Formats: sequence, structure tokens, C-alpha cells
Amino acid sequence: MITVAPFYPGDLAEFAVQPWQHADLLAHTPGTPEFWASSGPAFTARNAEGHILQCSGFVENHGRYASAWALLSADWSSAKVALHRATRRVIAETRYVRIDMSVRSGFAAAHEWARMLGFVREGTLRRAAPDGGDFDIYALVREDR
Repeated sequence: MITVAPFYPGDLAEFAVQPWQHADLLAHTPGTPEFWASSGPAFTARNAEGHILQCSGFVENHGRYASAWALLSADWSSAKVALHRATRRVIAETRYVRIDMSVRSGFAAAHEWARMLGFVREGTLRRAAPDGGDFDIYALVREDR
């Protein structure tokens, strides 16, 4: 079972974020954890034992458009089906017409998850990663809102 609660910057100190993912997020998403907590809806997902599996949220660009961010723990796959469902529920409950996210090029599992969440690849952000690698931009655009 996954519980979802508001994200607090201190949550990041409670779990081991995948190091490469943390570096990518810091380079590609402006601000700090305090900024992320205040720039749009943000959430922390915990397993039944209370361990954090994911911190995620939205940086609101304006009232209808946001960029998604997520940090996963090293052991997130232990509850990936429940975590996927919780993430889909959070996305469905947002008011945004457009949500985009960046996924490191070549990271097949992340690309698969983006597509499973309903996102569509729009293009490549060349040399946007701290190490000179590329990101692919995915977007979920809702025509019904």
C-alpha cells in the first residue's frame, strides 16, 4: 500500500535518491527543494512501512501548464505497480492542461514509465544534462480541459 502526502523539503533527507537522478534533476529543474515545495503541488509517496519511495511534483509555469519532477528511491521497484497507480491518480487530479517532463535519453525504463503515464515524446533537448548528455521531453496535453 502506498500513502501520498504533501512533500516537505526535509523528506529528501529521509531516503537515498538515485545519485544520477538527483544530479539530473538539480541541473534541469530550477530552484531548490524549498522552491519545489512551493512552486506547485508536490507529494511524497511512502510504502506501508513508512519508507519514502518517491518525491514528486509540479513546477507551475502558469495556471494551465506545469513541468513535472520526480525523485525515486533506490528501492522504488519494490512497489512499482502501486507507485504507478498513485502517480497516475496525482496527475489525474491536477488542473493542468499541459504537463511536461524531461527524461534522460537512453534510459529505457523511464521512457516506458512516461508513456505508461500517458505522456508523449515531443523531442530531444540536446546536451542539456550536466555531463553533456541529452534529455527527451515528454508532454501530457489534455484536450478536455
